[in-house]
Amino acid sequence: MFVFTKEIADFLRKIRERAGLSQKEAAERIGLSIKSFANISF
Repeated sequence: MFVFTKEIADFLRKIRERAGLSQKEAAERIGLSIKSFANISF
């Protein structure tokens, strides 16, 4: 199991937002459930 820090979560959020993607869209593109994606991106 990976432990994600706030810095990594912030980085993921920034690149997702720059790409204009919702959490759901980003999760689908990388093959994760929305719940899993939300857990790693706070």
